[in-house]
This record gives sequence, C-alpha cells and structure tokens, in this order.
Amino acid sequence: MLSVRKVEPGDRELLDRAAKLDPFHRAAKLTGEHWEGALLYSDDLGPRMAVQTTTAVRVDIQFITQDKLRNAKALLEAFTPYIKVLQKRGVKEVIFNSNSAAVITFFEKRFHFRHLGGNEYSLRIQ
Repeated sequence: MLSVRKVEPGDRELLDRAAKLDPFHRAAKLTGEHWEGALLYSDDLGPRMAVQTTTAVRVDIQFITQDKLRNAKALLEAFTPYIKVLQKRGVKEVIFNSNSAAVITFFEKRFHFRHLGGNEYSLRIQ
C-alpha cells in the first residue's frame, strides 16, 4: 500500500538524483526544486514517485528509480485517488508531456489519455 505526504526540503537531494537519471527530466532541466509542494508517494521499500500538479494543470511525475514494474503498480494505485482530488479542486483536464514510449503507452492504455500533438497528452476528468 502506498503512503503519501508532501515533499519536504530534505527530499530535494533524492529528487535531484532521480531527475539526473531520467533523460526527459534531465533535458527539461528539472531539479529537486521543481518538486516543492508536490506529493511524494512511498511503498514499503521507500519513495516511489513525486507527483506535481502545476498551475496550468500540467502534471509532472518523477519516478525515483527505473523499476518499471513497481512504478506501474504505484501509478495504478495512486492515479485514481489523485484524479479525485483534482476533480474536487475543479480541475477539468490533466496534461503531461513525455518522450518515453513506455510511459505514453501506459497512460494511453490504462488511463485513456489522448495525444494532443508533439509530446503532449491530455485526459479530461470533468
């Protein structure tokens, strides 16, 4: 079962390291600073992913490791409750960018995101 809490200042080094391992986030120059105010999901083995919703309702996800099975399980468990929180806040659409074929396929198949063009994907939630 996942636990969730807000990202704390002490998480910055962990998120900096994770961003350096992620080709997309490295290219986008994301650092631990980007994840301030984000949610940090953990499983019994430790931090799994940080989820940040930006003002433009653009969602960024930073996987802490490249363990695809654990990351997929975390997404499956966390995503629906996360969407419910966004809906309560009046959010009507979630947008993310990715260059990862595996991430794109997962979000299209599991959550029904649609391709908007380029590397942008959208899910209408209201």
